[in-house]
Amino acid sequence: MFGTVRLTLALLPAEVFHEYFIDVARDYRERVKETTKAAGWHHEILGGGELPYYGDQFKHKYMTTWVQDLD
Repeated sequence: MFGTVRLTLALLPAEVFHEYFIDVARDYRERVKETTKAAGWHHEILGGGELPYYGDQFKHKYMTTWVQDLD
């Protein structure tokens, strides 16, 4: 097994990034939640209510990532 690497990947669906490139519909967040759930991800919106919006968190069995704009 010399020189061998076992690499595990978790693919985040491209629909997650649509809001940054195209105009999205009102039900966009629900569609993202359904699409990511089907791919094995758990979607959570960070912030809201009294706290400002901090982006979206996506958890997978292999990793956790956050997506938000840079404003």
